Amino acid sequence: MFGGCNNEDLEYNDETRIDINLTAPNGQKIAESVESLTNLIAEVAEEAFGENKDIKIDDVIYHDTDQGFIAEVAYITYDGYSKNVIIANTLLENDLNVAKIKSHEENGSEVEVTIYSCKSTNGKKCSECVVVASDYGVSCMCQRGESDYCDLHERPGKF
Repeated sequence: MFGGCNNEDLEYNDETRIDINLTAPNGQKIAESVESLTNLIAEVAEEAFGENKDIKIDDVIYHDTDQGFIAEVAYITYDGYSKNVIIANTLLENDLNVAKIKSHEENGSEVEVTIYSCKSTNGKKCSECVVVASDYGVSCMCQRGESDYCDLHERPGKF
């Protein structure tokens, strides 16, 4: 289910002391650098938390797809919260089978993507929501297993 990685495609992130593979199994780079990926994810984190938070990329996992890429990016805020987003440049559907618009085109070196993230609608019932990619598309789940208190958000991005 997950794509392999080629050691030549790894970028060392000095801040996290881990290697991050920025090249999807189809050969496309999901970002030019760990820094550019971190900057984009930081914007999403600010929307999710309602405040500016410094983050570090923890891991990138690639999901199988016939075309384009689907990358799950796990990140940690410096005050200890772990979250994830899904970055895709291929057609995905959410759990209600509503099609989401994706771009397959490349403009020069920029690739247009859609970034999926989740936000809790009730902090008492569900303090942390995660975004999940499955054969049925993208959806949100509370870490306790419920989805009633999590909203799926999407936004365009470019690398």
